[in-house]
Amino acid sequence: MSDNLTYDVWLPISNRADDEGLGSLTEREQTLHLCFDFVCQIDNGGLSGYGYNVDAPERAALVSALRRINALKTAALMERADAILNSPVSPASANTWEKFLTIADPENELDRLDQSLGEQIDAERVREQTDEIAAAISSGKD
Repeated sequence: MSDNLTYDVWLPISNRADDEGLGSLTEREQTLHLCFDFVCQIDNGGLSGYGYNVDAPERAALVSALRRINALKTAALMERADAILNSPVSPASANTWEKFLTIADPENELDRLDQSLGEQIDAERVREQTDEIAAAISSGKD
């Protein structure tokens, strides 16, 4: 399947999630929305960019969505990343994202996790599953 079809199916779902919340989506739509957005965010800004752009409840929902598509390695990795990103120090109080990361992740574990995302985890499974879900939604099999 092409990324265009996946994107075309994802976009109105994403808009609805933004306007009405994740609760307005079916479980399958949530899985597509969260996983496709994750892939796009990681491709564009890595794990740090994802953490900057996505709030804690959505990161937790992503972990559940990854488990639903059996991307268990990715789910475990994102659970660890979420623990770092859920630091008691807020990004706003640290003034900059860089300063927040210095405080929340002094060992640069997010960088190592980001490398793992590209090297060994089941990222291809996430892409394949989002394509399959988009195809099912597009054909009315949701």
